[in-house]
Amino acid sequence: MLDKETLRYIAESERLMDEGKIPFVWASRNGVYERLAVAPIIMEEFGLKQGQKVNSILVDAISERSLKILAERLGEIRQQVEDQFLTDDFDFRKEMNK
Repeated sequence: MLDKETLRYIAESERLMDEGKIPFVWASRNGVYERLAVAPIIMEEFGLKQGQKVNSILVDAISERSLKILAERLGEIRQQVEDQFLTDDFDFRKEMNK
């Protein structure tokens, strides 16, 4: 069973997709279609249109590309944090281990 906060998040996401504020495609898994929110950059990269039906092979490709973009972005954020806090007089790793 999902907690109330998770249910609210899902409901809000569904509402935003209904309003066209979050891009989505209809993703097929085992013949069942479900809405899949997709980042605008991915929609553009794959040439997808709002509400388009996509098969499981394309869903896998979208997921893989999305994870790569997320990993790249997290790497950039990590580097920014290290650049900001890891100086000669401040060791972030040491502080975190206290």
